[in-house]
Amino acid sequence: MKFVSIKWKIVVALIGLGVVLVGSYVLLAKKTFEEDKISYIYESQQSQANLISKSISQQIQRSLFNARSFLAVAKTEKWVKNSVTIDLLSADDFLYAVQGLKPTSNEQVFSYRKPGLPATVVFGAIDRNPPGLVLKHLFENYWQLDLPVKDSGQPLAVAIILRLNLEFDVLRNDQNLMIMSDTGLVLSRQKFAPDLEKQIVNAGKATRLANTSRISSGGENYLVSLSSLDFRPYKIALASNEASALGALDILFKRSMFFVFFSICFIFLISIGISRGLTRNLRKLTEESEQIGLGYFEPGPVLESSDEIGQLSRVFQQMKVKIKGLLEDTKDKTRMEQELQTAKLVQESLFPREHEKHVEALSIWGQFEMYSECGGDWWYYFRQGEWLYVAIADATGHGTPAALVTAATRSIFSMLEHSNLTVTQMMQAWHNAVSSCSNERVFMTAFLIKINGRTGQYSFINASHEPPALLRRENGIFTMNVLAAERNHRLGDQGAQEWIEQSGTLNAGERLVLYTDGLVGMENEEGKTMGEKRLWKKIAQAADETPNVRQMGPEVMKVFNEFRGTRPINDDVTLVIVERTL
Repeated sequence: MKFVSIKWKIVVALIGLGVVLVGSYVLLAKKTFEEDKISYIYESQQSQANLISKSISQQIQRSLFNARSFLAVAKTEKWVKNSVTIDLLSADDFLYAVQGLKPTSNEQVFSYRKPGLPATVVFGAIDRNPPGLVLKHLFENYWQLDLPVKDSGQPLAVAIILRLNLEFDVLRNDQNLMIMSDTGLVLSRQKFAPDLEKQIVNAGKATRLANTSRISSGGENYLVSLSSLDFRPYKIALASNEASALGALDILFKRSMFFVFFSICFIFLISIGISRGLTRNLRKLTEESEQIGLGYFEPGPVLESSDEIGQLSRVFQQMKVKIKGLLEDTKDKTRMEQELQTAKLVQESLFPREHEKHVEALSIWGQFEMYSECGGDWWYYFRQGEWLYVAIADATGHGTPAALVTAATRSIFSMLEHSNLTVTQMMQAWHNAVSSCSNERVFMTAFLIKINGRTGQYSFINASHEPPALLRRENGIFTMNVLAAERNHRLGDQGAQEWIEQSGTLNAGERLVLYTDGLVGMENEEGKTMGEKRLWKKIAQAADETPNVRQMGPEVMKVFNEFRGTRPINDDVTLVIVERTL
């Protein structure tokens, strides 16, 4: 797996969190602003259309009022132009001409024109009997208003020419002001596509209420606000391109992107600073762990930090001290194990080279299993002429002290097997050797026997050891008898008495079984011990099933190992079997 520093993981996490928070805020703010902006644009454009409609209507109402005043004065002057009428006409910025005709004869009663009125602007057909005020478009911003007037009780057809200020200068470049009637478009600030103009006119015909709606044409959307003039059937339509009207949203979006970008940069710098502070001590701990991996365990200074990093640093230093001590202990333990292994190899050399032997009519088999690297059990045999000497012993305790006593025993027997001493003398020499090397700290139970390989005669001394078992065949079945033996004192005991030597004869077919207490005290997986009765029973069964000691010995050990199962032995185990075959 590719290594990624925790510093950059923290940076990425903080930046990611910051981007999510800032991005969510910007998107939410943008959406809210868009909704408010669209609502504001709809309302503001409708208000603008209403204001323009009201302004135009007020211009017409003002001119109509001045025209009526002019007619009232002119009527009293018998329609003769004078300074008063001229002043009234000149005072109105929107009123440019007044004309009166008799409805029946089409005779002109009066006609007044301002000097600034273009010659191309002339009166159109005047309604002879208008039901009310009638507004007509003449040319560009010039309009004609027909109104009923009576002169001496007779109707008079009067028309005035107005020049309306349509307030094009207050409109944005993307806005278009249109004046329309029920019959169609009357006046437009700028030319729109025919399809768009048609949709706007139809929208004006479909409703008489002031409203703002969206109209699509040519792949673009337009906002159209309708408002009626006070003089039917004219309406104004204020149209603007929606994209241009919402241009502020694009500016907002760009500014939002700049805000997000600078926010990310700021968060990045903050993240670098935070992660550097957080990971500085972690980096030092990583370097220390690498040093530990290389085998350097010298403790260093504890990092000055009041958080978990400081606590981890203190634990690191303690761990290095303990690891160093553990390595020293392991080194010492390894050395000791090597020494014990060497001692084990040395101790194994204290036993007979051959664990089975034939001497005349005698067969001997023996086996030893150690509880630890250095055991306290020992057995040995040697031959002197027709005689076979067999010794078995068990030193108290385990480990090195017991092994040293067995080494002293083997040393004394190296001398005894070449001497011409009696069993009693040999036992006394053995006792003296144990006493001199143990200082009454380690003792031995022992059994020493010599057997004549031709006649079967034997003599023995038992130094507080388990008495041997004597197997005799009766009716084809071995029976178990414990050899009657005086226990005597242990080897190494001070103030020991005389040794009692006993004798007997081993008949043909009889087997003598010598063992240590490790067999009697062996435990199984349930914690139950072997015991003497069970031991003797199993030895007798093994003797019945085997023809000689060579096969009997392994069979007995197999039975004992099956008894203990997976439970390790809790003491040294030694088994020696001697049989007289003839």
